[in-house]
Amino acid sequence: MNEEVVLLAIFVPIFAFTHFFIYNIQFISSKNYFYGVFVGNIDLDEDYKKNINSSYKKSINILFLIVVLTSILSIFLFKFNITFIFTIEIILYSVFSIYFLRKYYIEVITLKKDLLKNSNKDLEKIKYKTSIDTELVNRKCKLKKKFTILFSICLFFSVASLLYLAINYSNLPDTIPTHWNLYGEADAFTKKSIKNIFFMSFIDISFILLLSIITIETIGAKSNINIKDIENNREKYIIYLNRIGYSSLIITLSIQLLTTTNPIFIIKNIDKPMIFILQALFIPIIVSFFIIYNYIKLDSILSKENTGLFEDDEKWIYGFVYFNKEDPSTIVRKRFGSGWTINIGSPIGKLIMLIIFLMILFPLMLINK
Repeated sequence: MNEEVVLLAIFVPIFAFTHFFIYNIQFISSKNYFYGVFVGNIDLDEDYKKNINSSYKKSINILFLIVVLTSILSIFLFKFNITFIFTIEIILYSVFSIYFLRKYYIEVITLKKDLLKNSNKDLEKIKYKTSIDTELVNRKCKLKKKFTILFSICLFFSVASLLYLAINYSNLPDTIPTHWNLYGEADAFTKKSIKNIFFMSFIDISFILLLSIITIETIGAKSNINIKDIENNREKYIIYLNRIGYSSLIITLSIQLLTTTNPIFIIKNIDKPMIFILQALFIPIIVSFFIIYNYIKLDSILSKENTGLFEDDEKWIYGFVYFNKEDPSTIVRKRFGSGWTINIGSPIGKLIMLIIFLMILFPLMLINK
């Protein structure tokens, strides 16, 4: 029963945070976008926007209530496993949320095309306004170098963990732990083999590499700050980027405390401290709020004008996914929510997607075998 209470104390805040984010996704999005559509070159009626917002939020709240009710029934009436139920419910909630966002994206993009057609505007003829703030670029380069060094240290620890495991491979028992419960006790085991032993290190290194690339590329991403009070805005921009960088580093270290230390507990055959597991569940969530706050602050000082290739609706898939081979940028501004997303058409963007693909494929291959 105690474990069930702990699990509920973990999953309920995670689901509440997810709903809070999805429900307010337009509020925390840049004002240049309305449900994933670039609206910087059109004027949308305020009543229309309110109706769309109201309809979307109503749909999301109904979805939330259905998920909560089915979860309560499944856990307390039918006695299903809490972890299993919450995993399924969050997946279903996310899938239907994407469906609703796609639905309103299609509605807004259709209206936009009609407005442009009626006003005789040609979207292809809109010129992108670009300007280079050399001082901001130089300061971002210094910031990027600093975090490249810091994240390289994190990656070094992950590689060192792998080497430690390799050196002690012959001393490992025939059966090794692969999972630890909330109390730090090993509750899943497998036979010792090279693929099973190094699987966890592969996931650890891949995940840290992924977080490192995304954070560093985000810091170096192209941006145009508002030229009004540019000196003050430039200082704020660097402060917010610095906060985002250090916050991402804290999340990385939090995850490493859970994953990079696995070889120590496998080799010494001891339980994990409970704090290792709990901190990895709560710290990333708490710090994510702070990151979102700083993304919102960043958006507030960015130029509201059409400033890049990523404003072309044709290069976006329902406002979620950006694919543009012509744009060398790895990271661009999100259309849903605050922050940046990946250009999967860029070389580094393809590398990131490859890492994610391998992180998904490798576990499936092990399961099938």
